[in-house]
Amino acid sequence: MSRKKAPQTQAAEPRKRSFIRRVAFHLLVAMIVFGVIALVILGSGWFLAQAARRNDTKRAADRITPLIPAKVRAPGYDAALSSKNEAVRNEAESALEQISAADREAIPNLLAALKSKEAEVRRDALEALANMGEQARETTPQVVDALRDTNESVRAKAAEALGHIKARAEIAIPALKEALGDAAVTVRESAQAAIEKIQERKLEIEEKADSEE
Repeated sequence: MSRKKAPQTQAAEPRKRSFIRRVAFHLLVAMIVFGVIALVILGSGWFLAQAARRNDTKRAADRITPLIPAKVRAPGYDAALSSKNEAVRNEAESALEQISAADREAIPNLLAALKSKEAEVRRDALEALANMGEQARETTPQVVDALRDTNESVRAKAAEALGHIKARAEIAIPALKEALGDAAVTVRESAQAAIEKIQERKLEIEEKADSEE
């Protein structure tokens, strides 16, 4: 009996293999189609995200640019610094870096920025104060407080700023000497450089006073 079924079995084998090949082919085509669709969806999502980011950045620039630098004290700048939108914060932080010595009216905002939760904002505020030079000398106590910041780069920038604003020696020198023992080498180096700058200024003042007598 088995010999009579053998031809049928042999004839069924090619049909079975053909069926399997067709199924495999259709599965492959389906995978390719779904893959293309997935790429299109992902690509569209990426382009939409980029477009949204560009729009956010443009809107941020439109809001922040008018405040740079003379109107940095204007309402809206504080909100920009604390915005949840990264693009808005970046524009606001860029504004901080562009403040010059002529913008003393920006000091209240800069001091407020020193209390930001964002370390980058605090550091950029110190950078702005440093750029103002001696015009920002009145901020010595607040900048000294920044020497105790939990962020290394902020502490280093605070020490650097004290040198640039020609900080009041009686307040700054003791704090800077303490900073010489900071665990971060960048802070120690900035503190040493600031001490030298402040002492040079103190010496210049003393020499000038002696020459006028």
